[in-house]
Parts: sequence; structure tokens; C-alpha cells
Amino acid sequence: MRKIIIAGIFVVLGSVGAYTIAIQHNELILLRSQLVHQEEKARQAESRRAEAEKLASQATAEADQTLMKLSELAVSEASKEEGIKRERRQVLSDPDRYLDATDVRTYDEGWIEDYRRVEYFSLLNKSSFYLRDIEGRADWMDSRGKLLGSTSFRIKGHISPGESKSFGGSSGTLISSTLKSNARQVKLHFISVRIVDVSPSVNQEQ
Repeated sequence: MRKIIIAGIFVVLGSVGAYTIAIQHNELILLRSQLVHQEEKARQAESRRAEAEKLASQATAEADQTLMKLSELAVSEASKEEGIKRERRQVLSDPDRYLDATDVRTYDEGWIEDYRRVEYFSLLNKSSFYLRDIEGRADWMDSRGKLLGSTSFRIKGHISPGESKSFGGSSGTLISSTLKSNARQVKLHFISVRIVDVSPSVNQEQ
């Protein structure tokens, strides 16, 4: 009987031990699962941090590029504005540089004596501005290029930037003075203009 009791005790103890070992094994599995889960969360957090740093770096680079482009644009606009101001000063001080006359035609008013007058020419406006109130000087020379005298002329109306336009006495768009001379050559010089800051209308031409 005693042996049976002792055997029973060992059986009970064995069962308790096995149960305890099973519980500890389950706890280890749970702990390992928790560790794996925490490691995965840590990896995800690190991945998100790295992605955030990458996005921040890209945003910084894009901001730097935007600032650089804005700076270059500001410099370009300032340079362009300065160029326009410089050209404006040059057109007003030396309009002859920006106006090119071709197909110049003259008229001899004399019957007994020779009189010379500029009657017609085509004009190219090489500037970036609308020009009007254009005045100039015609230098008259003999066949060897010797200056014999000068006359004045002025244009009625305007000429647009880059435009080639004709002006003549018969159309009333060219008013010229006359020189008593038998000159064989003439050269035109433009000495005064007015810049119009907007496109002139028909009414403004009156």
C-alpha cells in the first residue's frame, strides 16, 4: 500500500512538473513572439524614420533648387530691365544708331537754279520702342563726297519696334527743308526722337 501511495505521489509530481515545464515553454514562446513583434516594430519605426529623412532631404533639395531658380530669375529680370533702360538712354541720345534709312529719294525744286530736298525714304526701327516725333538732318555732298550743306526734316507719325515704314512728302508724313545746291549725294542722320511707352493709337497720331 505504501508503495502505491509513493508511486502515486511520483505520478502527481511528474504531472505537476510536466505542467510547469509546459507553462514555462508557452511563456518562452510568448516572450519570443513579443520580442519578434517588438523587433518588427523597431524595424518599421527605423524604416519610417529613414523614409522621413529621405523626404526631408528631397524637400530641402527641391527648396534649394527653387530658391536658386528664383534667384537666377531675379538676376535675369534685373539684367533685362537694366538692358531696357540702357537701350532707352541710347535711343534718346543717339537715335541714328537705331534708325536705318533706305531707298532715299530727293527732289530738285529749281527751274533756273538747283534746289535739293529729301522727298521720300523707307525707315527701319531697330530699337525695342515705339518712336515718334523723329527729326533729322540731311547732309548734301558733291560727287567727291565734299559737304555742300545740310537740311532738316521731321517725320509725322510713329514707327513700331522692328518695323520698316515709308515716309514721304506726297503723303504728308515727311516735312523737309530745301537747300540751294547741285549736290549729287545725300546722307540722312537722325538726331531726335520721342519714345512712346504704349502702342500709339490712331487718335494719338493726330
